[in-house]
Amino acid sequence: MNKEVHLYNRAGFGVPIQEVKLKSAAALLSSATRDNPIKIIDPSEVDNRDLIKMTQGERKEKFKKSKKDTLLLNTTWLEQMSFPEAFVREKMTFFWHDHFACRTQAAHLVQQQNNVIRKHALGSFRKLLPAVSKDPAMLQFLNNQQNKKDSPNENFAREVMELFTLGRGNYTEADIKNAARAFTGWAFNPKTGEYIFKPRVHDDGKKDFRGKRGNFSGDDILEFILEDEQTAEFITNKIWNYFVSQDVVDKEIVKSLAAGFYQSGYDIEKLMKTIFQSSWFYEDRFMGNRIKSPIELVVGMQFHTGGSFADEASPLFIQRAMSQILFYPPNVGGWPQGR
Repeated sequence: MNKEVHLYNRAGFGVPIQEVKLKSAAALLSSATRDNPIKIIDPSEVDNRDLIKMTQGERKEKFKKSKKDTLLLNTTWLEQMSFPEAFVREKMTFFWHDHFACRTQAAHLVQQQNNVIRKHALGSFRKLLPAVSKDPAMLQFLNNQQNKKDSPNENFAREVMELFTLGRGNYTEADIKNAARAFTGWAFNPKTGEYIFKPRVHDDGKKDFRGKRGNFSGDDILEFILEDEQTAEFITNKIWNYFVSQDVVDKEIVKSLAAGFYQSGYDIEKLMKTIFQSSWFYEDRFMGNRIKSPIELVVGMQFHTGGSFADEASPLFIQRAMSQILFYPPNVGGWPQGR
């Protein structure tokens, strides 16, 4: 395997059949700057009435349409992943889609979150984290709509630290309880799909969080987490496992990458350039040793053949058969990787 093919396999989904001259790492990432949001659902046309105000037939029709729209989102994104001019950003969007694993039955919220992730996929994690944390789909999935000062729900606070930033063992149960209090009032308007803050249900009392004490808000908690270099290490390790190797971890290189990531203000594109432009990335120990996920395999088939599915139901059938369906992660931890 030559270096260019290795780069295309990791930075994207393989070498597109129409690619005559393979690009360098810098050129490949430069071509990924365009953000192409998916817009197949018009939020203004979504029936957002309370379910209790609908008839049984109307509720059934609403769920049927939402399921159909989510499947259309699935095939649309799968097709967009195979566009040569977009595949690097789409690969990063797919990575973050798994990192911020989320499920919801509201298709317009699925589309909205996918576009939020795509927008920041190669930008700053400092912006991506609060954007996803305030995303309606995530707030709904992790029960923050029910997080109120008189009855705090710790689900969102726990997963933000355990799965999205610090990693297990780098916070206490007390940190979770106080963070949950800080996130009270974070909600969204079901009729518009917009984030809203509800001051009446927010706990504005003093909170103790990881050695600090004050009247902290949810934004304060996220900022404290980002100030901790452990967050940069956790994200860098996850990127290493996905884009470099699960089996071979060079701790010194990872430590250096994490330090650079932190010092850059969590610049994702800069981190990826550092990885893809390094000489060690093309060493034999990192080449040809990564097991593709089912989605990568399907998109790669389209890349390598230039073909497409005649039956729009086929890609979904394949995803179901291989147990990885876009927008349907098994849990908040995302899909298993590797073997």
